[in-house]
Amino acid sequence: MRFRVTIDEGSHSFVCDQDQAVLSAMLASGCQSLKVGCRSGGCGVCRVQIVEGEWEAGTMSQAQVDAEAQRQGYSLACRLYPRSDLRLRAVGRLVSAVAGKRDGALR
Repeated sequence: MRFRVTIDEGSHSFVCDQDQAVLSAMLASGCQSLKVGCRSGGCGVCRVQIVEGEWEAGTMSQAQVDAEAQRQGYSLACRLYPRSDLRLRAVGRLVSAVAGKRDGALR
């Protein structure tokens, strides 16, 4: 099955197969809404919050997305597989690091 993935309030969307990682589908569509890092679930650069929809996550670094964060709807896009249409918000690790520097401390 194929599902529509929408990122950041509907400004970007693309189609993703249920057995395809969201990050891979985004790159194949030419969309550049998410930052791309290691592509193997370790760096946290492609971290997203799932705002709406059903999903499954593959193996990823617990340092980037632990079990509690997953229960709260966070995943790495490189390990995120849709089970319905999804609406996502980008919250990648680099975005958080930049915000932390403005506050004077790295988060």
